[in-house]
Amino acid sequence: NLLVNVTNDAWFVGSEESELHVRLAAMRAIELRRDLVRAVNLGVPAWIDATGALRERNDLPLPGFLTVQASLRDGPPTLYARFGDVPLLVLLGLGIAVAWRRGSERDD
Repeated sequence: NLLVNVTNDAWFVGSEESELHVRLAAMRAIELRRDLVRAVNLGVPAWIDATGALRERNDLPLPGFLTVQASLRDGPPTLYARFGDVPLLVLLGLGIAVAWRRGSERDD
């Protein structure tokens, strides 16, 4: 009921990639409606709540730690957790089928 993101952002020192990883982690927290804690060797350790709000982070370029009180959330899984990208793929397939059908009607 808590997401933990253990990552190595040392590859991205001096670039915006580490910040991108924080924002992607926020999207994952929203998708699954769970708090997320990031443990990073070099980068941005953070606590992101289930709404995607960045509750705590450490921007210091020195080793450190965060002490947080993340929520262990109960409740049913989100629609995204249950079905993933399947609804999007179904809509994409329907769109392609409609476009193909309209294209074949023009040829007649």
